[in-house]
Amino acid sequence: MALHQYIGARYVPRFLGTYDATTIYEAMDVVDNGSGTSYIAKIPTPAGTPLTDSDHWAIYGAASGAIIALQNQVNAIQNYVDNFDQNVLPPLDEISDSIRTPEAYGAKGDGVTDDTAAINDVLAAGGEIVFRSGATYLVDPDIGLLVNDDSYINLNGATIIAKPTSAAYYEVFHVNQKKNVVICNGIVKGERDTHTGSTGEWGMCVYIGGSDNVLIDNLDISDAWGDGIYVGDTKTYDNIKCSHIKISNCRIDNCRRQGISVTFADDVVVSNNLIKDTHGTAPEGGIDVEPNANQTVKRIIITDNILVDNMYGVVCSGTASGAKVEDVIISDNIIKAANSTRNIVQISACDHVKIDSNEISDTTTSAALLYMTATTDLSITGNNINDCTSGLSAIILAVDESELTGNSFRNINVTTGEFLYILSGSKNIICANSFIGITT
Repeated sequence: MALHQYIGARYVPRFLGTYDATTIYEAMDVVDNGSGTSYIAKIPTPAGTPLTDSDHWAIYGAASGAIIALQNQVNAIQNYVDNFDQNVLPPLDEISDSIRTPEAYGAKGDGVTDDTAAINDVLAAGGEIVFRSGATYLVDPDIGLLVNDDSYINLNGATIIAKPTSAAYYEVFHVNQKKNVVICNGIVKGERDTHTGSTGEWGMCVYIGGSDNVLIDNLDISDAWGDGIYVGDTKTYDNIKCSHIKISNCRIDNCRRQGISVTFADDVVVSNNLIKDTHGTAPEGGIDVEPNANQTVKRIIITDNILVDNMYGVVCSGTASGAKVEDVIISDNIIKAANSTRNIVQISACDHVKIDSNEISDTTTSAALLYMTATTDLSITGNNINDCTSGLSAIILAVDESELTGNSFRNINVTTGEFLYILSGSKNIICANSFIGITT
């Protein structure tokens, strides 16, 4: 097959919000009329030029209006994030008089003694619990650490390490049907390398099921038999959804199934995490938003994360029977992969998704870079995708009422198929992208 190369560039649009009659607009400026329809300036446009003036303005697409609606829907999440400490627990000075330690309940923290019972005794009453800095606490994952309501668990630089087990399912930290919980500032290690069984994929370092108001912050999580962090239904599948969950400033490394899974939750923020080297058993995603049958994930922000050498980068999938994923923002992430066999960003059967200002680079995959199917109101804008090799078509679109605009694609090598493959869909906008060094 002959090698074809396109080299070129275009101006990209500026998205400037609601139309303002006092503003002078430049060509390629995009505004919203306040009712969900966007307009793009065809030429420099004087102040006061109405959107109905076809010499200056053209309809840009209803899809852009959907993004404004999505932003309004997630504003409540951001407000919650900005005030998370106040929402999760009373001010710490109100509970500091009751600070307790595992050692007061008999824990040794020597990395040899099984400290599970002692730690669970201190966790039982909730409140503020501070571990000994530098200590290593050996824990039986078949029992797990049973977190209570209204708990501020400060590992304080300590390490929690799981004992070897043959169990297909375990949790090191177990947050089940609880509210107002913080777990922070330490190391949590699974037992992947010492696991004595060969079945299952559900060994979790941190499990959050059917819980409300939970913050996981500044943890170094590694070596899970399954997922680093799992957010979903209760352990006994009581159809109780999580809500108001924030996972931030964590390092998640060498987990076997997923870095982070979100399967049944509303109002979730995943921010400023490093997630790397997820491999061992499918799906092997850095972040996987994938509800089980008849469950939903609504309003999730995935932002400012670094995802390196995971088989999938980010997946959002509502393909299970009766499942639904809606109102998703994936923004300002850095995604790098080498020798991946999966799609780097995959969105399947979702509604109202914004993929904005991400960096995808140094990527070699036998699948696609962007794989988008059965999704409505999808916006892919302002992303930089550079220095990548795709084993399928680089971009696969089978979506409705969506837009691919203002992105930069540089030095993309497609070894099989097309650079852009529009599989199906209607009312889609593809414009104002830049393409430099595309080979296919």
